[in-house]
Amino acid sequence: MRRHRGSPPVRGGRRWPGWTVAGVVAALAVSTVHPLWLGLSERTPWAQLVQLRVLSGGLALASAVVLAAVATVRCERRRGATRRTPSRTGAVSLVLLLVAAAHGGVLLSRGALAEQVDPVARAGDLTMLALNVEQGGPATDDVVALARRSGADVLALSEVPTDQGREVGRRLGDGGEPWTVLCAPTGAPAPPPPNRYSLLPYVEPAACLVIAPGLGPYEVAGPQPDLLGGAVLALPVAVAGADAPSSPSARPPLAVVHTTPPVPLVFGMERWRREVADAVAVCPGLDGAVVGGDVNASPDAAGLHRLGLCVDTAAGAPAAGTWPSSLPSGAGARIDHVLADGRAWSVVGTRVDLVEGTDHRALTSVLRPR
Repeated sequence: MRRHRGSPPVRGGRRWPGWTVAGVVAALAVSTVHPLWLGLSERTPWAQLVQLRVLSGGLALASAVVLAAVATVRCERRRGATRRTPSRTGAVSLVLLLVAAAHGGVLLSRGALAEQVDPVARAGDLTMLALNVEQGGPATDDVVALARRSGADVLALSEVPTDQGREVGRRLGDGGEPWTVLCAPTGAPAPPPPNRYSLLPYVEPAACLVIAPGLGPYEVAGPQPDLLGGAVLALPVAVAGADAPSSPSARPPLAVVHTTPPVPLVFGMERWRREVADAVAVCPGLDGAVVGGDVNASPDAAGLHRLGLCVDTAAGAPAAGTWPSSLPSGAGARIDHVLADGRAWSVVGTRVDLVEGTDHRALTSVLRPR
């Protein structure tokens, strides 16, 4: 049908594509708040965005401000128009503002502004310190000093050269009984790269467990998790024989784990999902187990919700973000974890500490036998 000259243009048919795009953008923004509910927490880009909520919230807020400014300018230009229509730009700006507020609310609910309370250990408690030392960046003296200051019984070290891991154990044992040091074997065949950009062939496993002499001798036992960053699963020597301790918490199974990060082209998301699942499965697979390390997954990842009867010791702890160390701990991603069998252990408390030379904070958890 031809439109008569001078009649107003029919705009409704040309506006629905714009509103469709606006709806899609708004829906994607909303989905970053709780992608776990939608089954997207281990998919790109949600897996990356949810790791650092402060970044996701900041991007949403900045985008909301820019779009609000654009909507205001357009509104001023159309002030003399006889027909007013809702602004797509303004609507998306409002949604992004609400998304930013939601991210901020999640951070606050996780203690982003709360002060840490140092956990106090007593006789019989177990203290594990988990730290990614970023290829041996921190000085050995600093790691030893932190271990002594925190009263650690077990150190779960990731990205640690074997020589440095053994040196940490030697220094901790100066003047007393030697500490047990168990490190992931090196020289394992490299996994096949998912593409030509992958760094998989160039990554060596580097993880060590350093165990205080008070826990008795330990040895590497059982099948080790196949993790790119390395893993060590250790059992008390007595467990390997016929005489197991009556209480699993007397000398618990211990493990250090380090998974690949969720970087699609470089490492592959499928491998990351599999490694997170394998690392988390170590804890519920052993009675009384305590597992620490860099899991490269935040509490929003689905893998961290497959703990069975185990608990994430930092869950609910204030300001427990461990990466990157350049951000305040309350704004960082909680990707370093200490997991413990909830039937054998109760959580006394956790804290994080800054260590020079690494982009991770140290996570210390104090556990008490039930």
